[in-house]
Amino acid sequence: MPSMKNLFYLFLFASCISFFRPQTVAANTPKAVDVQNVQFVSESIVASSSSHFTRSAMGMERSLQLSSFVAKAHHVSVLLSWVVDKPADEVSFIIERALENNTWKKVGRVTAAAGQREFSFWDVRVQPGEAYEYRLVNESDGVSFQASEPVILQVDNPFDEYLIILGLLGFIGYIAHQTRNLVH
Repeated sequence: MPSMKNLFYLFLFASCISFFRPQTVAANTPKAVDVQNVQFVSESIVASSSSHFTRSAMGMERSLQLSSFVAKAHHVSVLLSWVVDKPADEVSFIIERALENNTWKKVGRVTAAAGQREFSFWDVRVQPGEAYEYRLVNESDGVSFQASEPVILQVDNPFDEYLIILGLLGFIGYIAHQTRNLVH
């Protein structure tokens, strides 16, 4: 008959087990879009699922197109990555973030090196369990051109990972205890 301690370990392991599921959000731009006017674009969901959202995004500048825009949660930080269709020179990207109230705040700036097409930015000032929207604003010579369509991302709560580790340690302790009883 299993003891209460063994049942506790088993319950702890079973209740804490979940799989790590990175949340990735992507926005893709059709290559044919040529933005003539400076304006904000509206949000449109192309496809969605429980943990992934794919959104369309228009080009950033008259001659510079955003090929992809991906946001990925890493514990209590967010990695933003984007690619433009041709090398960017003398261009900066302003990264803006908003919570549910849709008040956009500048959280960073990335300046393109000569010939650069791929960019990334780490946002380390996020709160666990919050949903954030991110967008890029293209800036050249101090003039802002176009904001990309936002991508939405839910930042995981790291406490869940601690529970998983605790559950695994409990299960390992349970197995070690059972193995020791078999030997003696």
